Amino acid sequence: MTKSLGPSSLNADKGNKAKKTGGTATAPKRDPAAGIMSKSVTTAGDASQKSGAKSSATPTKPTPKTRPGTRTSTSKSTKQPPASAVFHEKQVLHDSDEDETAEELHPAILKQARQSGSLNLSNKGLQAIPKKVYSINDPDANANQKRGFSIDRVDDQENWWDQVDLTKLILASNQISRVSSKIGNLKSLTVLDLHDNNIKYLPDEIGLLENLVKINLSHNGLTFLPMRFFDLANLRGLNASHNEINQFDQDLERLNMLETLDLAHNKLTEITTSLACLSKLKNFTMNNNLLETIPHEISFLRSVTLIELSNNQLVEIPDDALQDMHSLERLYLHHNKLKAIPNLRNCLNLKELHIGFNFVEEFTAENIENLPNVTTLDLRDNKIPLLPDEIINLQGLERLDVSNNDLSTLPFTLGTLPHLKSLQVDGNPMRSIRRDIIQRGTNGLLKYLKSRIDEEEMTRLRDKGNISPVPSGGSSPIPDKYVMKSAQVMNLSGKEIAVLAKEAVENAAEAEVTGVDLSKNHFEKFPSQLEPIMPQLVQINMASNRLTVLPSSSMSLGAKLQYINFAGNRLTSLPIEIGLLTNLREVCLNCNRFESGRT
Repeated sequence: MTKSLGPSSLNADKGNKAKKTGGTATAPKRDPAAGIMSKSVTTAGDASQKSGAKSSATPTKPTPKTRPGTRTSTSKSTKQPPASAVFHEKQVLHDSDEDETAEELHPAILKQARQSGSLNLSNKGLQAIPKKVYSINDPDANANQKRGFSIDRVDDQENWWDQVDLTKLILASNQISRVSSKIGNLKSLTVLDLHDNNIKYLPDEIGLLENLVKINLSHNGLTFLPMRFFDLANLRGLNASHNEINQFDQDLERLNMLETLDLAHNKLTEITTSLACLSKLKNFTMNNNLLETIPHEISFLRSVTLIELSNNQLVEIPDDALQDMHSLERLYLHHNKLKAIPNLRNCLNLKELHIGFNFVEEFTAENIENLPNVTTLDLRDNKIPLLPDEIINLQGLERLDVSNNDLSTLPFTLGTLPHLKSLQVDGNPMRSIRRDIIQRGTNGLLKYLKSRIDEEEMTRLRDKGNISPVPSGGSSPIPDKYVMKSAQVMNLSGKEIAVLAKEAVENAAEAEVTGVDLSKNHFEKFPSQLEPIMPQLVQINMASNRLTVLPSSSMSLGAKLQYINFAGNRLTSLPIEIGLLTNLREVCLNCNRFESGRT
């Protein structure tokens, strides 16, 4: 609540002027006592003056205990309105087309917003948007009256040259029910957050916010978006989730800069085909609606990385709807009525497929062929009776959930998947695997499955490149980067690996490790993948492998090496570059095949 300086003296001056002219002092539109810009309150006394009633110069009985700065009535028949009716802090004025609150913002809030371009009024219990918000950069008349000119004076008054346009407005978590058409005045807005209110509709003037980049309208009562809304040509993020929207205009195609579209938790029964024109769209969320199918035009979303369509009524997905989506990384289709896994041909970057809680009846070798790089596969609560042996081709798989299906057994080759960390199989009528084995958890189950593969089959898998690095200790063949950062060592000892994963080295580089332990494995060659981190290494342990030679190019990069262990290999000679490692303190080379007199 702002207050004018000297309200009594101001009224006294105006009263004197009125006596000299024989008239009545008219109350200003700005109430100096309350500091509120509001409409003038017209009384019956004012009406009598306008109709030629007696002059206010006639003495009248003064109203007792009149609040300073409050205009008194000149008619005996007119009662003085109570102060609370004029000065109530949250007085609501009824305009011809909208409700606005006359509550003024604190000067400190206004000043900060004018200087930063950001105004946060979230969780303030507002029932309407304060009028001053729509004209926040307009001059404050009351402040101008208080301001004088002095070269020596230093105060906290605002200077117009310090102000910037409002670009970010947050009105979330209030009780706002309407947005004024004056919202169109805020043409510099780039971010508008109105989520968690009671807004039923938006004015057409919302389309005047030509610089708007992000708008959050979630958790309101909207049933549609006005036509002019689609004039927001620069909009990149639209969140209209948790509303009552039951239709979406074809003009959506005009929002061609949109990157994120969230329409979750509405009442939409179809996806508009104009969605295909949003070539820049990356995240598309439409879960918890009433969709029964999706248009094949969705396949034109070649930039999309996330599609969220869970908790709908989807019965089937057209064959050409999702194929060739080269950028798609995450697909959520759980809690629908699908009977088959959709065609995902050429979705080469797909990492996560969530299709649990459906009626899927089979998971075929063709499905696996279309998922070469998947890391998370959620097939739980379906009707799948069999997992094909081709599942071994999912070499990047980390999490597999097939719980609550109709599986009676599992392919033994699951035990050879190098990165599988989580395998959920509860709720299946397993006949070939005892219950106590399943209860051992992922590592115990994988170890059992691996043990069931005969040596001939294991040799065939290794020759094909599908080796089994499942560790007995339970650690991953690609150590966690945070563990490596703490220990400063990449430890892959005893993992039965012959090839070093590139991802492991990348993680080691990020963790800035100084040591590498690859002992007790099956390396026949020094892994060239280590070369990027060789300059930072202080120690290397490759004991008990099958190395026959150490490459000169790799060893010359280890300028900081102090300890090397190549014991228990098949080395017959050493590169001359090892002699140039000036920091070397300890070398272990026992149990190799060096000839006498040669090193």
